[in-house]
Amino acid sequence: MNTYQNDNYHEDIIVIWWFLWLILLIGDIPMPEIRILTDIPYNTAEDAHPRQVLDLYLPTSENFPMVLYVHGGAWVGGDKNLYANIGNTLAEAGYGVAIINYRLSPEFTHPAHTQDGAMAVAWLVEHIAEYGGNSEALFLTGHSAGGHMVSLLTLDPQYLEAVGVDSSIIKGVISYSGLYWIDDWIMNWAKNAFSSDETERQIVSPIHLVEDALENSDIPPYLMIASENDYPELLVEQADMSAVFDKFEVEYDAQVINERDHFGLVTAIGTHNDPTTDIIIAWLNNLRKDD
Repeated sequence: MNTYQNDNYHEDIIVIWWFLWLILLIGDIPMPEIRILTDIPYNTAEDAHPRQVLDLYLPTSENFPMVLYVHGGAWVGGDKNLYANIGNTLAEAGYGVAIINYRLSPEFTHPAHTQDGAMAVAWLVEHIAEYGGNSEALFLTGHSAGGHMVSLLTLDPQYLEAVGVDSSIIKGVISYSGLYWIDDWIMNWAKNAFSSDETERQIVSPIHLVEDALENSDIPPYLMIASENDYPELLVEQADMSAVFDKFEVEYDAQVINERDHFGLVTAIGTHNDPTTDIIIAWLNNLRKDD
């Protein structure tokens, strides 16, 4: 008999038995079950835009807290379908997740994007109990331009007030590589998303809204996460927003993740040994425990 072929045969048998053992092992481990529902309209008006839809990633438990995720893309691009990893990861950790699309520039300009975010929040408040979620425990999260949107929703009450939502339901905010002011640098990407008038830009820059927000109500805890290889401007913005939070004694945490770039920061969530995953789940769980 050919010795080489005989050795390969035994190696193949070992590999097969190893896979069978792994399957049996996994079968003994209870795997989290989640429900995924896609393209649910959060604007039910007849003239609703096709992008005013959301996807739900839901655990099978009851009364779970909700996480709203808003994608980035400089208000001119991006899509909810790119971030199923976030929905799956957090749903497996016991959180319901709503990932939204929203109207984009240049077809639409501010405040359309943020108004869509507010409508999505209002839809969750009205309907998420039907799916087993807690309508009074909502975390707002977003990446890049999405981080800007969830900051506006949190720090400027006009958007949620317009849809009849009490901002006290926001239990925390996670901003990944967030934008905290509108300037010429981001407008090179964002086309006509915001005005060219400096005064109007300041009104929609979260870094300028903190003091007024505190006069209206408490600001919920913030988690700001940027990446080591992010756009340098965004690392500066996170540091400056941290300084403002320090000045006004807002509860927050700020992290910079090594070996990640602007997009990899969020697309790696849920992968093996991803530090961002560990940070956000621990942070959410801590707030959930205290609630």
